[in-house]
Amino acid sequence: MRRSPGKSCLFGLQAIQLTSYPLQPCARCAAASWDCTYLKTHGKSGPKGPRRTTEAAIRRLQERSKSSQDVSRSDSEASLEAGSPSPTEAPNFNPLPTTGNGILWPEVGAQSSSATLKDPPRLSISCVSQYLEIYQARGYGIWPVVDTEALTARLLTHPYDLEAYALATAICAAVVSQFSTNSAPGSPVQGHYHVSSSVFEKESKKARREADHLENTSASSVLSSFFLHVYSANIGRMNASTILLGEAITKVHVLGLHKPAFYAQMAPQETQHSLRIYWLLFITERAHSIQHDVPTMLKRTQSLPQLENLDDGLVTPAFIQLCKLFHILDITITADPTTARNALARAQQELSSDEAPLSLENELQRADISMTQQWMRIFLWQHALNVTNLSSANTEGEFSFSFPAKVAQNVLGNMSSLSQQSIEAHGPGMVRYRL
Repeated sequence: MRRSPGKSCLFGLQAIQLTSYPLQPCARCAAASWDCTYLKTHGKSGPKGPRRTTEAAIRRLQERSKSSQDVSRSDSEASLEAGSPSPTEAPNFNPLPTTGNGILWPEVGAQSSSATLKDPPRLSISCVSQYLEIYQARGYGIWPVVDTEALTARLLTHPYDLEAYALATAICAAVVSQFSTNSAPGSPVQGHYHVSSSVFEKESKKARREADHLENTSASSVLSSFFLHVYSANIGRMNASTILLGEAITKVHVLGLHKPAFYAQMAPQETQHSLRIYWLLFITERAHSIQHDVPTMLKRTQSLPQLENLDDGLVTPAFIQLCKLFHILDITITADPTTARNALARAQQELSSDEAPLSLENELQRADISMTQQWMRIFLWQHALNVTNLSSANTEGEFSFSFPAKVAQNVLGNMSSLSQQSIEAHGPGMVRYRL
């Protein structure tokens, strides 16, 4: 089947079985002498980094850090053999002595006397970069708002940048808690670079305080609040996650991302990046509000520029579809009472279609969109109890008492075609609430 440029067909045997075109190429493309897009390999989403120069710098940092740790370990063993007490070790940390002008960042592996430290030492860039790579590979499709290559380069070239360090460690905290990298076999963060999510969270909060993030508001400041919200939600600290999400949204209001004038003089790529931040917080707040019964702050603005897929790998069709789903949900639950029934009927019809998830290129994204649709259908059915009358006579419609059973059948059917890993990858939001 012919598809629009920039979009690849479903891949993998399991995905292809969900479609009505098992042949490759399909009959229509063969008849038209087209190159069937089912034969295309899906490329990596997100920024295509790191560049060779950035990667080489990271590898040098890692090797020097490992060498330093080996030397420290040898010295420690020698001290023990001699009967002297072992010095306090802090693996995976980079000592940062302080001066009157603030914290200095020596190169990774540089030795410093702990007596000169006023604050606990900070994580090395080589350590942080390992977890940023996991975000790039597994998290970018869910949270397409950070270019890890640019962030890593920023850490390497501007070692005093507390804001960049706060964002990087907040991302790492979210990644470890979201994807359970503490126990993932074959993970690139095993051994020397194994760090818990709580350590990353503490480092991020410390850097945010030093940078005075509440006063010095920026896109990086917004995102560090957001990723700390994700971390807090994943470990069950729901009050903290609610406050951090509200903090991120308040910063969005301070910056003006909810105003059309904010985008007036921006280049297209900058506009799309800011829009992704806006929509990420919009859909996160809507889901969080419904699940935890808290009011929303970020309003839907009709006149903002359109969120678009520029075919540059910076945003996936799945993320755009997710934004559309929450846009439908928000319009429906805020509809005038006189038109609520018609709005509910339209929304249920749009959400019942399987076309959107089946058009996506990988299982992880299909799981997110498909389960989100079914969750929304149940929520809107519950919302209908408060705004209109339900019927026991019609067993097929969205206003019948048996409607949840119909949705449950759809959920079971969808889950049977998805792996457990693709469902669990979305964390508590998928496993605990949507199912």
